[in-house]
Amino acid sequence: MIFKKQNYNIRVLQYFFLSISIYGLMFFSWGWIALSAIIYVFLETLGGNIGLHRYFGHRSFKTTKTKDKILRFLSHYIGVGSVISWVGQHRKHHDHSDTPQDVHSTEHQGLFTILFGIWDVTIERKYLKDVIKDKNLMWWNKKYWNFHLMLICTYIVIDLIFSTHFLFALYALPNLMCLISGYVLTITTHGHGYKTYDIADKSTNSWIANVYTLGEGWHNNHHANPQRLRQGEKWWEWDLPAFVIERFFRC
Repeated sequence: MIFKKQNYNIRVLQYFFLSISIYGLMFFSWGWIALSAIIYVFLETLGGNIGLHRYFGHRSFKTTKTKDKILRFLSHYIGVGSVISWVGQHRKHHDHSDTPQDVHSTEHQGLFTILFGIWDVTIERKYLKDVIKDKNLMWWNKKYWNFHLMLICTYIVIDLIFSTHFLFALYALPNLMCLISGYVLTITTHGHGYKTYDIADKSTNSWIANVYTLGEGWHNNHHANPQRLRQGEKWWEWDLPAFVIERFFRC
């Protein structure tokens, strides 16, 4: 059994994030922009790096039921697709890294397609066995776009009533920055940097990617040992997600 996914909806969200962010950067104060940066750090670290990637994507650690619910919510707040959709594509990326079947490969898909294109993704069931057994994740998968529409409408109403800019500061710009972090990883960590492990792909450890993504740039280390919690291995390879997990999430 296979699952086919298209990224039309992701592109709609992406351009929505982009348009609201450009407007906000032009007309809103530095205070709102600074708040957006803080929210990005929070969402990227907890929702993207810890939730989507290390917890759901690779099952690198176990946590409590309450913290599991927090990670589920934050992982779906980020506009990169549902956990089930993202996990399937990411696991397939690991199996076919830097090959024609790798939807994240700039070499095979082209940079324009990665950034702006529409494509069909075929995800075999073997990549989704655990997540599709989870009824809660299946519910989120079904309601994902309704959830984001609800968020947009809620923030618009709040902004209109209280003269705030929450749609920009709490949603659009932080989510755009999270999307960009994925592109930074895709582009830089399969070319820029150094290789610690001689493995059958072009993954590299990139300090540039690590700075922007807040600790996900040691990609060659990660591809060599995908389930390992800590991706930074040398003393200078700082790993913020692992630090947070070890102190606040792992049980």
